[in-house]
Amino acid sequence: RFKLWRKAQGLAKAQRHGTRDGGSMQSEGSMGCQGAAAWLVLGFAAASVASALQLHDMSFCWADVARSMVDLSEDGLALGATTPERATPREETVAAMSSVVESSRTGLDDKLLHYAKEICCSGPRRHNCNLFASRCDPPEAHPGFGELCWRHKEGRSAAWLLAACCDGDAYELQMTPTPAWMVQEIHDDLVQWSATKVTREKLDVAEQQFGEHLCRLSVQNGYLRKGDTPGCVPRPFGPPIVRDVMAAVDSLLGAGLISRDLDFLVVSYDFAPALPADIPVFAHGAGRCQHSVIMLPLNDCLGGLVDEYYQELVHAGYYKGRRLADNLRKATIAENRLVWRGMVRRPARCAGGAGSCQCAKEAVAQNFSQLRRWPRFRLLDMARRFPHLLDARGRCSLTRDHAGDCNLAMVDGPVWLGAGFEDPPGFAWERFLFHASVDATAYNTLANWRPLLLGRVLVKQVSHIRVAWFRHGLRPHEHYLPARFDLADVPQRIAEARANTSEPERIRKKGFIFGWRYLRQCQLYARLHVAAALNRYADLQDF
Repeated sequence: RFKLWRKAQGLAKAQRHGTRDGGSMQSEGSMGCQGAAAWLVLGFAAASVASALQLHDMSFCWADVARSMVDLSEDGLALGATTPERATPREETVAAMSSVVESSRTGLDDKLLHYAKEICCSGPRRHNCNLFASRCDPPEAHPGFGELCWRHKEGRSAAWLLAACCDGDAYELQMTPTPAWMVQEIHDDLVQWSATKVTREKLDVAEQQFGEHLCRLSVQNGYLRKGDTPGCVPRPFGPPIVRDVMAAVDSLLGAGLISRDLDFLVVSYDFAPALPADIPVFAHGAGRCQHSVIMLPLNDCLGGLVDEYYQELVHAGYYKGRRLADNLRKATIAENRLVWRGMVRRPARCAGGAGSCQCAKEAVAQNFSQLRRWPRFRLLDMARRFPHLLDARGRCSLTRDHAGDCNLAMVDGPVWLGAGFEDPPGFAWERFLFHASVDATAYNTLANWRPLLLGRVLVKQVSHIRVAWFRHGLRPHEHYLPARFDLADVPQRIAEARANTSEPERIRKKGFIFGWRYLRQCQLYARLHVAAALNRYADLQDF
């Protein structure tokens, strides 16, 4: 499919500009239309090809990079091209690329442009920018490499350039279908707004009233712009939601998956305590009684953390082969227990219904009686009472001189809580069959996804904060075992699952199949989710 797509891309360029073939110039359009039709017969969907042919040609993308390479070679420094298998040093002598640069002293030939493209798109260097695309903006994030490849081009970010100019990124975004379950989740979020019109006047009011935790993003004539409310200011901790949503939108603009002007609001925190009632907003976490939210994929996927974890597993040789069947067979499990590691954090709770929903984090603990009700502490306490079923360890803070959310509860709380923990030598997540996900609001790092990529059983708390992909994508008792909010049923669930091995094995396989299909390219599917949601949202706009 990739070769066919590249052929169609070449035919489109021939149609626009004419191309040399065997020394003769084919006239504009003489080959493009007939050739494109022939390739359509070979299996392309018309819409996919039409989208693929919108890619910018190589000279537009890499002319500035190629010129910079010439300048660097004249200064005695150059960046070496890479391949997915081997990365050459960043700085080489002039001789290492002299044959490429020498032929381009008077102009930019295809060889030099291709070389520039290889440097910026291939292998490890593309990986460094693609998984965390927004980190390549500003370019000084990657000295030398970033300054060469990801300088702003007419205000474009690294995410836009990768999707617009690199075959692999563009091909994946344009050719990967949006899963039906994802479409259904987006439909559920938007169906109640079908008769609503989103106007700029409503957006102005909402931005003014809720700007503390909302950031306004807009797309005008293909360019993404960010607002200036406090919700748009990067936070010193927590998930960089706005940053990664912007990188996703830029990537979609570069790939041509967003073509309409947009004006929308994004929740910059784990969830928002209060929301506008007359227009929908985008968020990666929402209270169970908040119905004015269009759910976005969790930051773990949108920001590339899950992709990075999968690559770590691949490089460690965890998988037995490239096929699903090679890895689906029943695994040997060393620990038939539930594992959890994390910080003791205050939970979020929601109350009320539509029109009166209130969600908030609990205050930091004022005494031990308050702390002992928190789900994460309850899990740690249960692990001490049922060590044959659970291996849960945590701490209140990263440093012993700070109490974190535990606060005054450290005074009358158990001694072990302030001692922290050290994992024994040889600790490995894959040794455990059951893996707990206990929400600290919506920001839960890899706990939701790690067991699915490892082929283990996810035990997920039913939280007051709901997140995307756990409605029609991942379903309770099919892809994971649900647990009560207070986790009181966890010991019994684990004991029953150990006694009836057929159920956890069925859930393990279903969860791993989902992980194999979607989580290996979690950022890709997260961006497709954003594209589908924004395009549906655009139908509501009235401007």
